[in-house]
Amino acid sequence: MAKWIGVLGILVGAIGVFFGFYYLADDPARSLEIVTITTVGIVGVVGLCSSCLSL
Repeated sequence: MAKWIGVLGILVGAIGVFFGFYYLADDPARSLEIVTITTVGIVGVVGLCSSCLSL
C-alpha cells in the first residue's frame, strides 16, 4: 500500500511540473503556484501518509 502511495506522489509531482511548464508563458505567477502546491504541498502530504503506513 505504501508503495502505491509513493507512486501516486511521484505522479502528482510530475503532473504539477507539466502544468507548471504549460502555463509558464501565459501566466508565470499561476505556473509557480501550481508547481509549489503540487510538488511541495500534495507530495508532502502523500509522503507523510506513505511513511505512516510503512510503520
